[in-house]
Amino acid sequence: MKAITICQPYAYLITLPAGHPHAKRVENRTWETRHRGLILIHAGKSREWEKTWPHMDEIDPRDLHYGAIVAAATLIACPHVSQVRAFDPAKPLGWVRDHLHTEGPFCWVLYEVRPLAVPIPCPGAQGLWTVTQTAVLQRLAAEGITH
Repeated sequence: MKAITICQPYAYLITLPAGHPHAKRVENRTWETRHRGLILIHAGKSREWEKTWPHMDEIDPRDLHYGAIVAAATLIACPHVSQVRAFDPAKPLGWVRDHLHTEGPFCWVLYEVRPLAVPIPCPGAQGLWTVTQTAVLQRLAAEGITH
């Protein structure tokens, strides 16, 4: 299964329900991916990015997990931010244009985010990486997350 490591608090923001004002449904990267479909959200170990989120005081520190898979999602698109700015708000992906987290340069659009009941400790990696650890895959299967 493919995974992407995202620093906190951004991995946590992805796990928030779609209607939450801080819910993150766009992950920004400097590179494009052709991958579509299931992607695991891995919370990295770094705490450096916590300094960049202006609403850290609204997050319960017990909700932040590090070095663990915290959710699964469906990656449905990966447009460049210049394309996103031209999206028609009335079209299916139109919401991406004005989404709080749409910054680019490439906007990984996430759909059907499923937070895990219990995060699964797992080492991360840079780039789009593949989870191969049998124990992790078994725990994901127990959560109903399979290829």
